[in-house]
Amino acid sequence: LPTFLGQSQRQRVAVILQDTQELRPSGGVVRGVLLFTFQNGLLIDQQYYSAEVLEKAHLGRVTASPAYQRAFGAQTIKLLDAGWEPEFAQTAAFVSEYLDRGMGRKPDLILSIHTLTLQELLSRLGPLARTSTNEVVTAANIFERLEVQTQDAYLGDIYAELFQKILVDPQATRSLSEVLFDGLQKGQIFVTSPVATQQELFSSLGWTGGVTTPPCPQAL
Repeated sequence: LPTFLGQSQRQRVAVILQDTQELRPSGGVVRGVLLFTFQNGLLIDQQYYSAEVLEKAHLGRVTASPAYQRAFGAQTIKLLDAGWEPEFAQTAAFVSEYLDRGMGRKPDLILSIHTLTLQELLSRLGPLARTSTNEVVTAANIFERLEVQTQDAYLGDIYAELFQKILVDPQATRSLSEVLFDGLQKGQIFVTSPVATQQELFSSLGWTGGVTTPPCPQAL
């Protein structure tokens, strides 16, 4: 927690919002990024950037990996497909470049959550009333709503509004921490850090979304 919340220094935590209705090896389609800035354990700033906004702000093209180029015949890759690589660390580095070059805000930690995480949060926190679309989003109807609302920004807006609800409700922060920890333990949420010692710790806990090669049992 001191690492996440910047207890002794300023800390930027980027939360990648992925849509698992269209799967990618390290999650789903990237719909946006929530960027939280903590200082001395306090949240001092928060911003939401949609994938489209980050693409426009980047003002450059990102060369795709050789595997992506072979599969799709494209030399460059868009932010929406950042989760195409199997190693989440590659996805995180990709998103970090967009935030750094496009917005001048390089993250210190990167988390990845997806639509199943969103459903779990809704089940614990209760319905989300949205005046902008005149609807109530619940854990039971979230996937139905995603099928009806086809705009790319829809899912990102729900994420942003839900986190805003959490930030103004002290009781909700406990539910958030429980959902995040449970997701990390089950391999549904990933985290990476550019600091080698932190990354080694996260990797030892199985939280980095890396591809592993388990040892073959001696009996085999």
